[in-house]
Amino acid sequence: MKRKSNMDKQGRGKKLSVAAKVFLIVISVLLSLLVVAAFFAKYYLDKVNYAEKETSTFADKEVIAEYFPEESSSKSEEILKMDEKLKENAMSTEDSVNHKDVYNILVIGSDIRNKDEMGRSDAMILLSVNQKKKTIYMTSIMRDIYASIPGYGNNRINAAYAFGGADLLMETIKENFGVEVDKYISVDFYSFVDIVDILGGVDMEVSDEEVGIMNDYISELNRLNGREKDEYKLSGGGKLHLNGTQALAYSRVRYVGNADFERTNRQRKVLGQAFEKAKTADILTLNQLLNSALSKVTTNLDKSEVVSLMLKVPAWLKYDLESCRIPVEDSYQFMQVYGMSVLGIDFDKNRQYLKETIK
Repeated sequence: MKRKSNMDKQGRGKKLSVAAKVFLIVISVLLSLLVVAAFFAKYYLDKVNYAEKETSTFADKEVIAEYFPEESSSKSEEILKMDEKLKENAMSTEDSVNHKDVYNILVIGSDIRNKDEMGRSDAMILLSVNQKKKTIYMTSIMRDIYASIPGYGNNRINAAYAFGGADLLMETIKENFGVEVDKYISVDFYSFVDIVDILGGVDMEVSDEEVGIMNDYISELNRLNGREKDEYKLSGGGKLHLNGTQALAYSRVRYVGNADFERTNRQRKVLGQAFEKAKTADILTLNQLLNSALSKVTTNLDKSEVVSLMLKVPAWLKYDLESCRIPVEDSYQFMQVYGMSVLGIDFDKNRQYLKETIK
């Protein structure tokens, strides 16, 4: 009996020993995975350009003068009335569109042609991620909207970026539309081209008239990138598969159709298709996308916020995507101020639209 008891003890000892070894192996594997994950996280995080808090006073006199070409000229009665409306709108005590279930990220497309310059906010798209509705609202803010820019008076809304960068633009959006923008991400022409190419291009219905304008933009991009002038040029319209350079040219077309209204629609079409492609991208494609795009992104997210965002993105890719633009239909008129064509809009109507939609 004693012998059997000793054998049982030895058996249990061996089982415990095996279990301990398995436990140690599991812990070792988990620790190794954590080390690898931390390495890759740091690798990706270090690629991002983290912006420090900007001031709204860095614009030089030449930049400001560009947006006030005829400041000394008298304003029309129509503009004076609009100025008064803007003043009332800026003083509004209405609660801002800020909800715990909605995360607002302003995506700024800068029209940088030279990699060493700052550029302007050629495209402004508010991504409102509604985690309750599981919907992402992609709202284009048209650059010619006549708006109140804190500290600079009234001007085109895209002048805010030229005067004080992304921080002033976020402040301007909040003052005029009552939307609390959580963070911003700024990308340039080169980022856009790379992203579309990595995702395998996009399919768009393009008219012959659009192709004529696109080819001019393609020539310009070829020159900036040291390629042959006619590379990637299109011979005619139709259902076309566009690479990054061609898709960027398509997104920039402004002088065909209803000017900037259709241009912002083109931008949303391209981004919408890129979003759908990202949903089914494999790990190698996503890795390539991160490697290429992150180094060309500037954001006021800090590293911990970027990590949090990256963890949420896989779930967000499953959300429905809806697109719209500001101003909404029947809420604007074309006006002239400082020798520029601007959009005078009904802010009450557009504020209400945003409030009802993204919440």
